[in-house]
Amino acid sequence: MAEESHDDDITLEDLINLADAGDFGIDEELAFRSFDPKKKPARGINRLIGDIVARKRVTVFAGAGGVSKSTLMALIAMQAARGEQVFGLEVKERLKVTALNFEDDQDTLDRAGAAVAQRNEIEEIPKPGTVTLHGKDQLRRLFKLDRTESLTYFDELAESETAINWTVRNGITDLIRTTNADVLIIDPLAALMGGVNMSNSTMNRLVRDLADIAIEFDIAVILVSHVRKSQGGGGDRPRTADDIKFGGELVDTSRCAIMVDDVPTEYVKRWRNAAPESGPFDNLKMAAVVKTNIGRSRVFYYRVELMQVECENDDIETVPVAVPFNPPSMAETSTAELFLKVYKRLTNEFVKKSVQSTAGVNIRDVLKPHLKDERKWKSTLDDMLADGLVKAVYEENPESTNRRKVERIVPASRIEEMQDMLNKRKTPTENEEE
Repeated sequence: MAEESHDDDITLEDLINLADAGDFGIDEELAFRSFDPKKKPARGINRLIGDIVARKRVTVFAGAGGVSKSTLMALIAMQAARGEQVFGLEVKERLKVTALNFEDDQDTLDRAGAAVAQRNEIEEIPKPGTVTLHGKDQLRRLFKLDRTESLTYFDELAESETAINWTVRNGITDLIRTTNADVLIIDPLAALMGGVNMSNSTMNRLVRDLADIAIEFDIAVILVSHVRKSQGGGGDRPRTADDIKFGGELVDTSRCAIMVDDVPTEYVKRWRNAAPESGPFDNLKMAAVVKTNIGRSRVFYYRVELMQVECENDDIETVPVAVPFNPPSMAETSTAELFLKVYKRLTNEFVKKSVQSTAGVNIRDVLKPHLKDERKWKSTLDDMLADGLVKAVYEENPESTNRRKVERIVPASRIEEMQDMLNKRKTPTENEEE
């Protein structure tokens, strides 16, 4: 019996001929584009809110339940839309912010927005800035879900735990298109997961898909998440990136991770003793950058106040609102004054810039005793370098057996000049008292 012939069968020779003909649909010129070390990169990172929120990137705010993460999001959304500073960070332009809350209803979000507007005396949001707040009940209507359908990112009825619920996924992207969003806020991530098992694989799929949406639509995505319940914080110790629930997946995919927490009681005691007039010191929160690829580590502080919000039906509701707080430690010691305190050690000792190696003294050890918030040592060093007070030079470390040169921090200014400058800043009364 003759072998049946198949005209559509492709042989190895056919594949080679197709490759030679360039018929695989690959742009050959682009594929062989060689890196040119003399050519400047096309563009930098498009940062929208200081150095914590940027287009095509994911920023995570994480914290324990009840620590006022959503309250903080309301303030950030409103200020970003107005083009106003957020905790001293410049907002690049008046942004279009779309906030999706998968836990609270629409009335709750409207009252939160009203509280921010009332506290900051906001009567309108200047164009082109906009804030669109969507609670879970409004999202169900927007996505046209019936009572049997879930408002979750994964299909809870599918065999695979990572099967996407395309009705919700498409609803989110349709909202981005409709509102022409610059910033998308999703709060909280756990509610978006729904009843699906929150495993590493599902979290990884969810966060990476949202990161893809950020790139596809050229927007910034802010995700609000929780921390591991077993970990202490606030009055005990500040939390770190390791405390973020599913931190591996979230932190690895995000370009900036911020931990929201109660201010440690030790900090509050220091501030109250140093400058009692800076209070009140109740309901203080902190937002610390614990990982970043788009900026530098920093800490923001805010206080949660309660506002009385009047509703259309004449009800009066008490609503929390975030108010930026400037602790005494942020303005107590200038970099010039700090320079005078550490000048002798920088001159007489080999102070390494790196904190990784163990041989000898590093700059963190030198700065921390003079800072009330010890975690600010890195940003303080950055400020001192930027102000030209210190500089980094490459020298051999005499306390190391390795003869490789390392960066040493040394004074870049004369102490006499700095002392004169500080004396001129003082008032006549202060100089007379001395």
